[in-house]
Amino acid sequence: MAKRLKVTVDGSAVDSEASFHAYMREALTDLEYEGDDLKALEDVLLSAEGPVRLIIKNHDDLIASLGDYAQRLDVLLHEIAVANPNFSFKYK
Repeated sequence: MAKRLKVTVDGSAVDSEASFHAYMREALTDLEYEGDDLKALEDVLLSAEGPVRLIIKNHDDLIASLGDYAQRLDVLLHEIAVANPNFSFKYK
């Protein structure tokens, strides 16, 4: 059975696309995520075989820091959640 993974991102600590992906790389090392863009994140989350739960705290801060990139991330997370029943996310 695949290991359950819970990742919490604090949007107030993210100040750039690079810092977001650096955090995700560290958090998703078990899934071999090594990318630095939304396509790489999509690939790793779509292929996750075990439960992956992403919690994004301070979502408004994330949007303020990343702007349009945060909007594209939101759309992508919804699409992944539909396509892969092992992935879920929520905003806190």
